[in-house]
Amino acid sequence: MYQKTRLCLLLTAFLFLTTGTVIAQQEKSLLLGTDFQFKGKWFNEVNKDGISGSILRFLEGEQDSTSDALTVMNIGKAGRYAIWIRTPDFDTRPRTRLFQLSVGNVRLRKAGGHGKPGYAWERLGSADLQESDVLLRLHNFNFGRCDAILFTQDSTINPNDIDKKTLLSWKKLPVMQETLTAEKKNTSPALQLSKTDKVIAGIENEAVRVQFIRTGADHKAIACKTEIKKDGVWQQISTANIEDHRVFLISTNATAIQFNKYYPAWDSQKPKAYFVFMGNKYAVYQPGADLDPFEAGNLSEAIPITAEAVDKQTIKVQYVTRNGSAITGLWTLHPGQQHIDLRLICKVAQPGYYSMGIEAFQPVSDQELESVSMAPMFQYKRLSDGPQMMITAMMQQPLAIVSSKTGQGIVSSYVATSPELFKKDWGSVDYAPAGFTLKNHNNQIQPVMFSPVLGMNDSKYRAGELIDRRFIIGLKSGNWDSAMDYVSKEVFEVKDYRKQEQASLTDAVFNMIELVKNDNAAGWSTKLKGFFDIEGDPKTAPTVVNATPLANIALSVLQNDEAFYISRSLPTIEFTLSRSGYRWATDIVPTAYNATRKTLEFNPLTSQFTTSYYVGLDRLLGGLNPWLKNIALPGDSLRMAKGYSTDFHSWNQALWAYQLTGQAKWLQQAKKDADLFIQQKIYNNTSKVLSHVPFYNASFYAPWWDLLDLYETTKDKKYLKAAEYGAHFTIAGIRSYPKVEDSLQTIHKNNHYDGVTHIWWKGNEPYRLGFPRKNGDVKEKKVPEWLVSPVGLGLEQPSTYFTRVKDQTVRPVFMSSWAPHLLRLFQYEHKPIYETYARNAVIGRYTNYPGYYGTGFTDIPMSVDFPYKGPDVSSIYYHHIPPHIAFNLDYLISESIQRSNGNVVFPYSKQEGFVWFNNRVYGGGKGKIFGDQEATLWMHKGLVNIQNPGINYVTAISDKNFWILLSSEAESEQKVAVQWTDASAALKDGKALVYAQSDQSVSQDFKAAKIDVVVPAKGFKAISIPLKAAPVAKKYQPVKDGMKVIDLGAPWGRVFLFRIRSPFGWDTCYGFAETAPLNGYSVTVNCNNQMQEIRQYPYEWSFNKLAMGDDAKLELIFKSNDGKTKSKKIVLYGNE
Repeated sequence: MYQKTRLCLLLTAFLFLTTGTVIAQQEKSLLLGTDFQFKGKWFNEVNKDGISGSILRFLEGEQDSTSDALTVMNIGKAGRYAIWIRTPDFDTRPRTRLFQLSVGNVRLRKAGGHGKPGYAWERLGSADLQESDVLLRLHNFNFGRCDAILFTQDSTINPNDIDKKTLLSWKKLPVMQETLTAEKKNTSPALQLSKTDKVIAGIENEAVRVQFIRTGADHKAIACKTEIKKDGVWQQISTANIEDHRVFLISTNATAIQFNKYYPAWDSQKPKAYFVFMGNKYAVYQPGADLDPFEAGNLSEAIPITAEAVDKQTIKVQYVTRNGSAITGLWTLHPGQQHIDLRLICKVAQPGYYSMGIEAFQPVSDQELESVSMAPMFQYKRLSDGPQMMITAMMQQPLAIVSSKTGQGIVSSYVATSPELFKKDWGSVDYAPAGFTLKNHNNQIQPVMFSPVLGMNDSKYRAGELIDRRFIIGLKSGNWDSAMDYVSKEVFEVKDYRKQEQASLTDAVFNMIELVKNDNAAGWSTKLKGFFDIEGDPKTAPTVVNATPLANIALSVLQNDEAFYISRSLPTIEFTLSRSGYRWATDIVPTAYNATRKTLEFNPLTSQFTTSYYVGLDRLLGGLNPWLKNIALPGDSLRMAKGYSTDFHSWNQALWAYQLTGQAKWLQQAKKDADLFIQQKIYNNTSKVLSHVPFYNASFYAPWWDLLDLYETTKDKKYLKAAEYGAHFTIAGIRSYPKVEDSLQTIHKNNHYDGVTHIWWKGNEPYRLGFPRKNGDVKEKKVPEWLVSPVGLGLEQPSTYFTRVKDQTVRPVFMSSWAPHLLRLFQYEHKPIYETYARNAVIGRYTNYPGYYGTGFTDIPMSVDFPYKGPDVSSIYYHHIPPHIAFNLDYLISESIQRSNGNVVFPYSKQEGFVWFNNRVYGGGKGKIFGDQEATLWMHKGLVNIQNPGINYVTAISDKNFWILLSSEAESEQKVAVQWTDASAALKDGKALVYAQSDQSVSQDFKAAKIDVVVPAKGFKAISIPLKAAPVAKKYQPVKDGMKVIDLGAPWGRVFLFRIRSPFGWDTCYGFAETAPLNGYSVTVNCNNQMQEIRQYPYEWSFNKLAMGDDAKLELIFKSNDGKTKSKKIVLYGNE
């Protein structure tokens, strides 16, 4: 019996091992759709539901075979394979987004019609593959989408039952094929210059010299040479000694421009490349060829044949082209300018589509390259593989800059649009007057500009018509930031143009605070303790957000408003002590942050909230809750927090640990880590190209603004200089056009304006304020250009700025959180560009919360009642209201600090962690106003009445004085009547001290609580008014027994209990269980004979207005779904 059993076991083991070996040897190969080598007219698209986060997509109906995607794949070994493909289907028009996979010469059944909403694997059939290398072809029928293809010899495998990690372990890359082309470029090599060349025309000014010379064989060719004056000597920047500024003409009989791949692409040309596989020749588009503007039509070099000086400032050059079109170039150099104004006039020889291009200066080698700028997509050393255009509608600063290392140091060459090229056009996918690349026709690094853009409506001409365009080309010593500074001021003429005529910024902030108090209008959920996320699909549960929690808390402190503390601040504190992050829902929301059960667990030690946040919370609560230190620095370590779509940096958290503890070790760590951050993030020229999806101000460059905090702490200028450099990446993403003129423009033509129209959510219901729209809800009118100009607004992300939707304008955003940081840079460096861009983002933009997106020339969001009545043309994101208040308060207070020449200082905390919503949050401590060391900010609507909308004001109180700080936004001196109310506790009659920027004061009489003060143009005054009586100081003791944790084990986990001491002289007893939702479980809590029963997740409780000296006696009963209970009795001791 024993021997038989042993034999059976051995046989079983043998069969198991051999079977396992067979299974292990069966081939499985996964190919991502995005890895196809030749994509034809398919393109990669970011999609979070794709296995790798992206899919291969076709955006039209069926086309010829040249649009097919092709690739060669090695499947490992010959044999019979089951073939699967992963595609999505939809509720609407299911089984219609079809395409077909061919393996070799075998066409499989059409894919894309599995009938299930969402992504699923479809089995397309089986194939006997005789070779290890096979040719795969994807042919589109109608808007096909391919995520991945699976070949498996195991016919029992169903990839729908296999996890993503396992599937990706089978991933293979295609076998790359050599791409061949027989076509030669129709251009000549750059002309080499020599000392024997003869100048035939020249112009110069103090800084630049432009010459056209006879060069080449027998000196028959004409070339351009540009020099700058260095130490009194004219020098050409490049040592290559070749010609500058080559002009091109691109033409075609028919073309179409499209943006399926985000960047402009042209499909008018036939494939010009091919590869050979198994003896067969396959015509393909060279990867990136459809994105190459030089390949969009017939490329013709414009050859100069004559050059003559028209006057001391202008050279006239005649060019001929291959298609017979003649071009006249007028090269102009004005006195005092460091740029050349080039006007190209082309008389077209044949009807068709035309684009003129200028390659500015000379190509730069990889070794010479310092950096580039063609924002928002290309900065540092980010470069496309080949010439790839950005049209002006995609860009905020329409220019391309290449900075290179030369014998004269770093020099930046650039090409930019002339302001006159822009009509009063907001910008859209439908039209752009120009485009740029950072690669020339030979795929060398060089700034290039095209105008018109081939395929745009203004690029079509009849024979004999004239194309007339201006190009600005220039050189600037220094890196790209120096060039952008120059172009912004001297070329684009960006000025401090905003006016404040409807309401002061102070009143706008007060209006926003009133809005945030309104549960309905502000989208506040008392039950969920947050603001509804309008994009959060409530199918499983609505999502709420607290994007800037410190702002929610600071408003009760700044206003000394106990009711606000109870309704907004305290729920926010509780939210940030419990929730895992800024976003939260009561159930798993598959498409949002709470996509896993883990994110629904409550634990203050593992959340997204940072050390800096809890330091700020401690400061705003007056240091009354020392237990917060254990959360801010658990185990005397920085919190390992990860922000929402942004990164945290240890140096910044260490700086705030220093602010909390005063321990030198934290400051030393902050400086050490900041030095690495500067080198690795601020100055390091990354070459990693990003997609158009990430947030621009959170992902495309490093967060420089926190370096200002470190500079103020250490006074080390290297941090200020690094912040300056970083700030230019912000400015590169801020609109600089169209030029604002002193004239009127018509808006809401024909009494119509759309803006954003998508219906989002409010809680569980579809909602958009003011929708459906009503006839007559907007009126055609004339308004000043400055009022509705986009100049000064930034972007959210490239994909939402330039949406690629026909008839839809580009969408800058009003969320200019960076504006106060620029103002602080101006305070320290006094460079006008920082103040100009800061002011243009904020001044005169709104009288209440204006929504998020700027969608065109309209004043609808500027109305005080816009967030109450709509129509919502800009997208009212409820969770953006506090961040909007935060950056405007930061701006308002920082403006007073900046204009006072350091005579006004207030303590602040730092709100960060949610995208780029990073600001100083003032409140929670005494500051200084002109020697008054006891001043505390006190900003509440109704303390002061100023009728002049051009005057911003900040108010504060000390033990002796009520302070009013005035900042004028007007362009002329203003006589301002200032009235204060009884609520200020200031005298009605007496003498005030009035300060300007210096610490010298002038005594001035006031009567009936009113004083008239003259404020200089864009100037500052501070008024000190004696109080009727010294306020009674309220000093509370810090709570001693503020936090306890007990562990109940599964399923409840840990239970956290807090005693939160408020700034208003009472405590809150708050607690929660760690667990995510449980079915049928409940908690009963008794606190000093007050009872709360919690029957469902979240298992949290809160008891308010507990006397500081009373003990909080808690009895907690935890009941499971089987009726069993666990009970705990806990005391949180009081103290006064």
